[in-house]
Amino acid sequence: MDLSFKKSVGLATTLCLSAILGLTACTKEVVTEKVIQGEEKKSAETSADIRVEVNDKMSSEELALAGEQLFGPATFMLAQTAFDMSLAKDKNNKRALFYTALLKPFMTYRGIGVRLKPVIRLHGNIAEHERTIAKLPNSPFRDFVLDGKEDIKNIADAQSYLMEMQKAWNETRSFLLKNTDLNITLNLNPYIFKQEIENEITESCQIVHVNDSRDFEASCNYRGAAQRKVNSADVIALRQSVAGMIMMFNLYTSYSVEDIDQLMVLDREGKMTAEQRLRYIEDNLPEVGKLRKDHQLKQIIDLGSDMVAAANWAIKFQSQLCPKGPREIKQRPGFLFSQGICVENMDKAKKDVAVLEQILKGAVEAKVSVPGQDREETTQVDYLAWARNPIQDLRQIAPLTYNRCGEPASLKDKTYGGMFPKGDAEKFMLNPCQK
Repeated sequence: MDLSFKKSVGLATTLCLSAILGLTACTKEVVTEKVIQGEEKKSAETSADIRVEVNDKMSSEELALAGEQLFGPATFMLAQTAFDMSLAKDKNNKRALFYTALLKPFMTYRGIGVRLKPVIRLHGNIAEHERTIAKLPNSPFRDFVLDGKEDIKNIADAQSYLMEMQKAWNETRSFLLKNTDLNITLNLNPYIFKQEIENEITESCQIVHVNDSRDFEASCNYRGAAQRKVNSADVIALRQSVAGMIMMFNLYTSYSVEDIDQLMVLDREGKMTAEQRLRYIEDNLPEVGKLRKDHQLKQIIDLGSDMVAAANWAIKFQSQLCPKGPREIKQRPGFLFSQGICVENMDKAKKDVAVLEQILKGAVEAKVSVPGQDREETTQVDYLAWARNPIQDLRQIAPLTYNRCGEPASLKDKTYGGMFPKGDAEKFMLNPCQK
């Protein structure tokens, strides 16, 4: 679909994903952030220290503002402590609720550096993992990722952990759905968002006078450089980004991988053919490929409907969301999605939305490539068949036979779980043997 959100990728991504990026990035040495609760704790401080004080005497909004200044890759868990304290005093504090919603998925990383060790020993490089942990500087982040027990022992446990994350992303989305009318001004941490603030300062100056001697006067307004406003447009755009994360998780959490470790150990060097692996699963791993009871495939329809509504909304309000046109920058200065929420090609966007609406309802006529042939054929395709009526066991759609090239030659289910209602899945899904 040629409908794109032009946005401040650096800031919006950092606000949503700063914590996960912190798992692979080094903590900035020039910054030390501290939370002081109760009595003041004496420590050696440098000129680069940032002192963020948090105590029970502070009001709910003061606590939320303090947490906001701790919102970053190395200290997000401390920020959450401040937000929890804020919400204990006022459960409706919008600032604390907003950040808590964003942090939901990242709080699932508690102890992950320790929790993953058993499955890494089984299938990965535990020495490299230990070296990565050893390189983490002493910090709240290090304490956070090591605060756990070795309980992810196999691939099935890892899949269940991914489901925890998916549910957390759903909680984030639920908040955004319920608070579309949110109107709030965020205060950016001047170190975490240093580059964004500097860019805002640079862009805040305008030349207001040029005389014959080539002198010029500039008008600069830096007051909002360290703030970002959030309104319904930003919430809707953010919600679509979160929906994308949830869609991705569905690929990994819908069907069981219980005991797949046996096959991975048996074929550690990858010498088994696809047919041999399938037969081993069918004969020895009865749970692999079965639909998980906690699957969320049917949610895909809801996510798609929300995407259609958001796209139609963006098309309708382009004059406000993208006032300068899709080729210009800084459409919404001072807002989270400052570059604008722009439809690149209005006619194509409308057509794409109409197609998506039809896909959400059921099968559509589509041109599909024929493998091994330089042509397409028109057939019926129900792209969301698995979301409407999830397959209970992937063995139902597994290959029936294989050709001499080791590739599937026929399928057990000619509709491929209802995706090809006319029963012509083999024509479009199987590659002919070229030997």
